[in-house]
Amino acid sequence: ATEISKIYLDTQNKILPKLNNYKNNLVGHWKLNENDSGSLAYDNTDKRNNGVLENSPTWKPYGGPYGGPCLNFDGTNEYITLPNSSKTVLHQSSFTISAWVNYTTSGVYEFFISVRNTNSSTTNSWLQFGLTNSTLRFSFHGSGSDLDSSGFTFSTGVWYHLVAVYDITVGQKI
Repeated sequence: ATEISKIYLDTQNKILPKLNNYKNNLVGHWKLNENDSGSLAYDNTDKRNNGVLENSPTWKPYGGPYGGPCLNFDGTNEYITLPNSSKTVLHQSSFTISAWVNYTTSGVYEFFISVRNTNSSTTNSWLQFGLTNSTLRFSFHGSGSDLDSSGFTFSTGVWYHLVAVYDITVGQKI
Protein backbone atom coordinates (compact mmCIF):
# COMPACT_ATOMS: atom_id res chain seq x y z
CA ALA A 1 0.00 0.00 0.00
CA THR A 2 2.88 2.38 0.77
CA GLU A 3 4.45 1.87 -2.67
CA ILE A 4 1.10 2.39 -4.40
CA SER A 5 0.54 5.62 -2.45
CA LYS A 6 4.02 6.82 -3.42
CA ILE A 7 3.41 6.06 -7.11
CA TYR A 8 0.09 7.89 -6.96
CA LEU A 9 1.61 10.96 -5.33
CA ASP A 10 4.49 10.96 -7.83
CA THR A 11 2.16 10.82 -10.83
CA GLN A 12 -0.09 13.54 -9.42
CA ASN A 13 2.87 15.91 -9.26
CA LYS A 14 4.61 15.07 -12.55
CA ILE A 15 2.64 13.30 -15.25
CA LEU A 16 -1.13 13.57 -15.07
CA PRO A 17 -3.00 16.76 -16.01
CA LYS A 18 -4.11 18.78 -13.03
CA LEU A 19 -7.75 19.23 -12.08
CA ASN A 20 -7.32 22.98 -12.65
CA ASN A 21 -7.16 22.30 -16.42
CA TYR A 22 -10.77 21.08 -16.35
CA LYS A 23 -12.22 23.05 -13.46
CA ASN A 24 -14.53 25.31 -15.50
CA ASN A 25 -16.42 22.34 -16.95
CA LEU A 26 -16.74 20.26 -13.79
CA VAL A 27 -20.10 20.08 -12.06
CA GLY A 28 -18.49 18.31 -9.12
CA HIS A 29 -15.42 16.41 -7.96
CA TRP A 30 -15.94 14.43 -4.79
CA LYS A 31 -12.74 12.68 -3.70
CA LEU A 32 -14.35 10.96 -0.69
CA ASN A 33 -10.98 10.77 1.00
CA GLU A 34 -11.38 13.41 3.72
CA ASN A 35 -11.30 10.90 6.61
CA ASP A 36 -12.42 13.67 8.96
CA SER A 37 -15.27 11.81 10.70
CA GLY A 38 -17.58 14.49 9.34
CA SER A 39 -20.94 14.28 7.63
CA LEU A 40 -20.06 16.04 4.35
CA ALA A 41 -18.57 14.87 1.06
CA TYR A 42 -16.68 17.95 -0.04
CA ASP A 43 -16.86 19.08 -3.66
CA ASN A 44 -13.38 20.08 -4.82
CA THR A 45 -14.59 22.47 -7.52
CA ASP A 46 -15.39 26.16 -7.19
CA LYS A 47 -19.11 25.28 -7.32
CA ARG A 48 -19.00 23.74 -3.81
CA ASN A 49 -21.78 21.21 -4.40
CA ASN A 50 -21.00 19.50 -1.10
CA GLY A 51 -22.93 16.31 -0.43
CA VAL A 52 -24.45 15.20 2.87
CA LEU A 53 -23.59 11.70 4.09
CA GLU A 54 -26.82 9.84 4.88
CA ASN A 55 -27.14 6.94 7.35
CA SER A 56 -23.50 7.19 8.47
CA PRO A 57 -21.13 5.66 5.92
CA THR A 58 -17.76 5.02 7.60
CA TRP A 59 -14.54 6.96 6.99
CA LYS A 60 -11.55 4.61 6.73
CA PRO A 61 -7.94 5.85 7.13
CA TYR A 62 -6.72 3.38 4.48
CA GLY A 63 -8.12 1.02 1.86
CA GLY A 64 -8.80 3.51 -0.93
CA PRO A 65 -7.78 2.79 -4.54
CA TYR A 66 -4.24 4.05 -3.89
CA GLY A 67 -3.98 2.83 -0.31
CA GLY A 68 -5.11 6.11 1.26
CA PRO A 69 -8.35 7.09 3.03
CA CYS A 70 -11.77 6.34 1.62
CA LEU A 71 -15.46 6.31 2.45
CA ASN A 72 -17.02 2.90 3.12
CA PHE A 73 -20.70 2.20 2.35
CA ASP A 74 -22.33 -0.90 3.85
CA GLY A 75 -24.47 -1.58 0.78
CA THR A 76 -27.79 -1.33 2.60
CA ASN A 77 -28.95 2.23 3.08
CA GLU A 78 -25.98 4.58 3.05
CA TYR A 79 -25.68 7.26 0.38
CA ILE A 80 -24.73 10.88 -0.33
CA THR A 81 -27.36 13.54 -1.02
CA LEU A 82 -26.20 16.22 -3.46
CA PRO A 83 -27.75 19.64 -3.97
CA ASN A 84 -30.03 19.96 -7.00
CA SER A 85 -27.63 22.49 -8.52
CA SER A 86 -25.17 19.63 -9.17
CA LYS A 87 -27.79 17.61 -11.06
CA THR A 88 -28.86 20.13 -13.69
CA VAL A 89 -26.40 18.64 -16.20
CA LEU A 90 -28.64 15.58 -16.59
CA HIS A 91 -30.89 17.10 -19.19
CA GLN A 92 -28.84 20.00 -20.52
CA SER A 93 -25.64 18.66 -22.02
CA SER A 94 -23.22 15.82 -22.56
CA PHE A 95 -21.42 14.56 -19.45
CA THR A 96 -18.97 12.01 -18.09
CA ILE A 97 -19.17 10.20 -14.76
CA SER A 98 -16.27 8.29 -13.28
CA ALA A 99 -15.72 6.57 -9.97
CA TRP A 100 -13.39 4.22 -8.19
CA VAL A 101 -15.42 1.35 -6.72
CA ASN A 102 -14.64 -1.77 -4.71
CA TYR A 103 -17.50 -4.16 -4.10
CA THR A 104 -17.20 -6.42 -1.08
CA THR A 105 -20.32 -8.40 -2.00
CA SER A 106 -22.22 -8.93 -5.19
CA GLY A 107 -25.95 -8.58 -5.23
CA VAL A 108 -28.78 -8.09 -7.64
CA TYR A 109 -28.61 -4.26 -7.61
CA GLU A 110 -25.38 -2.56 -6.52
CA PHE A 111 -25.53 0.99 -7.92
CA PHE A 112 -22.73 3.30 -6.86
CA ILE A 113 -24.31 6.32 -8.55
CA SER A 114 -28.03 6.93 -8.57
CA VAL A 115 -29.14 10.48 -9.35
CA ARG A 116 -32.61 11.94 -9.63
CA ASN A 117 -33.16 15.54 -10.60
CA THR A 118 -36.25 16.49 -8.63
CA ASN A 119 -36.43 19.93 -10.28
CA SER A 120 -36.53 18.60 -13.83
CA SER A 121 -39.61 18.66 -16.04
CA THR A 122 -37.85 16.75 -18.83
CA THR A 123 -37.72 13.00 -19.39
CA ASN A 124 -33.98 12.83 -18.68
CA SER A 125 -34.37 13.23 -14.96
CA TRP A 126 -32.43 10.33 -13.45
CA LEU A 127 -29.50 8.02 -14.04
CA GLN A 128 -27.99 4.96 -12.42
CA PHE A 129 -24.51 3.53 -12.83
CA GLY A 130 -23.48 0.28 -11.17
CA LEU A 131 -23.93 -3.47 -11.16
CA THR A 132 -27.05 -5.46 -11.93
CA ASN A 133 -26.46 -9.19 -11.43
CA SER A 134 -22.67 -8.57 -11.69
CA THR A 135 -23.03 -6.77 -15.06
CA LEU A 136 -22.02 -3.12 -15.32
CA ARG A 137 -25.07 -1.04 -16.25
CA PHE A 138 -25.49 2.63 -17.20
CA SER A 139 -29.18 3.60 -17.21
CA PHE A 140 -30.21 7.08 -18.24
CA HIS A 141 -33.95 7.68 -18.26
CA GLY A 142 -35.12 9.02 -21.58
CA SER A 143 -32.05 7.93 -23.56
CA GLY A 144 -33.83 4.98 -25.17
CA SER A 145 -32.25 2.02 -23.39
CA ASP A 146 -29.94 0.78 -20.69
CA LEU A 147 -26.34 0.11 -21.67
CA ASP A 148 -24.73 -3.02 -20.27
CA SER A 149 -21.13 -4.15 -20.38
CA SER A 150 -20.64 -7.60 -21.81
CA GLY A 151 -18.00 -10.23 -21.30
CA PHE A 152 -16.55 -8.69 -18.14
CA THR A 153 -16.96 -10.26 -14.71
CA PHE A 154 -16.45 -8.19 -11.59
CA SER A 155 -14.57 -9.64 -8.65
CA THR A 156 -15.22 -8.59 -5.08
CA GLY A 157 -12.39 -6.95 -3.15
CA VAL A 158 -10.82 -5.37 -6.26
CA TRP A 159 -10.73 -1.64 -7.07
CA TYR A 160 -12.12 -0.67 -10.49
CA HIS A 161 -12.08 2.73 -12.18
CA LEU A 162 -15.38 2.94 -14.06
CA VAL A 163 -16.40 5.62 -16.53
CA ALA A 164 -19.69 6.33 -18.31
CA VAL A 165 -20.22 8.99 -20.98
CA TYR A 166 -23.45 10.50 -22.22
CA ASP A 167 -23.17 12.45 -25.46
CA ILE A 168 -26.37 14.41 -26.01
CA THR A 169 -26.14 13.82 -29.79
CA VAL A 170 -25.03 10.16 -29.79
CA GLY A 171 -26.14 8.49 -26.57
CA GLN A 172 -24.35 6.69 -23.78
CA LYS A 173 -21.12 4.67 -23.53
CA ILE A 174 -19.43 2.66 -20.77
